[in-house]
Amino acid sequence: MKNILKIALVIMAVIMLGGCRKVSDNGLLDGQWKIMRIESNTRYEITPPDTQRYIAFNLHMVMLIPSRLCGNIVYDKEGKTLVMDFPYARKPQTEDEDASLYQWELRQHGILANPDKFNIEKLDSKQLVLHSQETGITIYCRRF
Repeated sequence: MKNILKIALVIMAVIMLGGCRKVSDNGLLDGQWKIMRIESNTRYEITPPDTQRYIAFNLHMVMLIPSRLCGNIVYDKEGKTLVMDFPYARKPQTEDEDASLYQWELRQHGILANPDKFNIEKLDSKQLVLHSQETGITIYCRRF
């Protein structure tokens, strides 16, 4: 009887190990960030966002809010870099859509290239500062 109980416990433990979920390795980056300001040190002109804008990171994804435009991220903790790629912003989804609308949404969030690589100048529990070497844009965010 004791052997059957031990075997049953081992089988249940093995079954429960298969139910582990994927956990993010992004650390402090994960979460929702409010864009406070966007600065440009190059020829690109950025107008302040007309509404409150947010960037949300989770696992390997990024979402721009309020547009709900989603993309992929490659986050390198060691090199302090973040690459954001929005594949659906490159071409219209239907014949009625215009790709320039997606480009405008990216621009409102300080993303001028697609994909765009950012250096993480500051990341802590309250602030995130991203700087793009390619476009000269710096995005200042606070945790929301």
